[in-house]
Amino acid sequence: MSRLSQGIKVQYLIIKPGFTVFWGVILAIMAFQYLIIFYFTPQGTGVTPDVKTVVGGHLLAVVIFMGVATGIQCWEAFTYYLNLGSTRREFWLSCTIFNFLHSLVMAAILVGLSLIERLAFIFFGLEHSFMFRTYTIDALIVLTSLVVNFVVIATVAAGVFLLVSVLYRFSWKLLLVLGAAFLSGIMLFPAFGDWLFGVIEYVANATFGENNQETVMALLVVFSLACYLLAYPLIKGSQVKN
Repeated sequence: MSRLSQGIKVQYLIIKPGFTVFWGVILAIMAFQYLIIFYFTPQGTGVTPDVKTVVGGHLLAVVIFMGVATGIQCWEAFTYYLNLGSTRREFWLSCTIFNFLHSLVMAAILVGLSLIERLAFIFFGLEHSFMFRTYTIDALIVLTSLVVNFVVIATVAAGVFLLVSVLYRFSWKLLLVLGAAFLSGIMLFPAFGDWLFGVIEYVANATFGENNQETVMALLVVFSLACYLLAYPLIKGSQVKN
């Protein structure tokens, strides 16, 4: 148990600089956006800006950061774990736990910032949407938004973790082969590309909409768990990369 907590601490130390810089940049960008919105909004005319949420627009940035950060963190942490005397199983378990905790923290920050933003918009008499929800919010909606954001971010982290596990086991050459095969499939079979983008659009609309949201959330959870289960045998057979 001590080695597991030690391993999680290692991942925290690896991710901390990037985490701090990322949120510093995001908060600076948001401050600039708020300055533009409040400064250029005519006072006393009843005119409101088109942008009803600034925080919600940064969800994609959080997802991208989570993917990149998870890949770097898992790649670099593997060597540290083994040097600390931990087993590959402990590395896999600690990565799984840390990725879920990291995803929860990122989702909580997004929801917390959106709540603060909502209060600020109301104070200035501006129309606001909470995480793209335009109606009155309550505790259930806040909790639902937290869960939805957490599941989406955690799914990205799980997929990247599986990808890193594959690359650690079979080298980066496999990524080039899979990438070439994927692009060739889209070019040679347009119907496959249409189907793929249709699935992505459906998942995105259902995730942040009202239709079939529970079903999509359940599928994303299953996908995340499957990624970690598939990653385990890959990590067990992986060797340290220089």
